Amino acid sequence: MARYIVSVIEGVIMLTRTYRDASLIEQQVRHLKEDLERIFQTADAAS
Repeated sequence: MARYIVSVIEGVIMLTRTYRDASLIEQQVRHLKEDLERIFQTADAAS
């Protein structure tokens, strides 16, 4: 899980630098949050 989060953050940093668009950080963090919520909801439903 930690590797996934770190890789998303590293990717966001690279994209932000490449496109010089700080709004990408907000968008990608929002997507990360949604993914994590979905993962934990699925785990809760399975248990």
